[in-house]
Amino acid sequence: MSVDASEPIAEIDRILADDPACDVAKSIAKNIVALSPSQAKYISYSQLAKFGEVEPADGRLLQCVATLTSGRVHLLNVFYVYENVNGDEYKISPEQLQEAHRHGFLVDPNSGEAVKDFRKHLYPYFERSN
Repeated sequence: MSVDASEPIAEIDRILADDPACDVAKSIAKNIVALSPSQAKYISYSQLAKFGEVEPADGRLLQCVATLTSGRVHLLNVFYVYENVNGDEYKISPEQLQEAHRHGFLVDPNSGEAVKDFRKHLYPYFERSN
């Protein structure tokens, strides 16, 4: 099942207009809406780069991510996955992330231990918003 791309594409055209990132953002959006619901839940930054046919270090990609997660387009939601030292992965809620930043450590969901270098163990992912 795909989602209609016309509304996000039109908004991308309005926001980015003649910007070099416009075509990249539209390419990403078209690929995102074509994903099945199960494929649209864990989208990596590298996948977004492939969808936009750019390198992950390309500045246009960061601009596209900002646009696609903005309130005006809101095609993507960002979330973080914490990987502990054993390689176990946990989706971190916005509240957990906020607490970690406030207190300077993240509580490992499995061990309950305080992880002070938690930023090194967080990975951004995206999911298509509904």
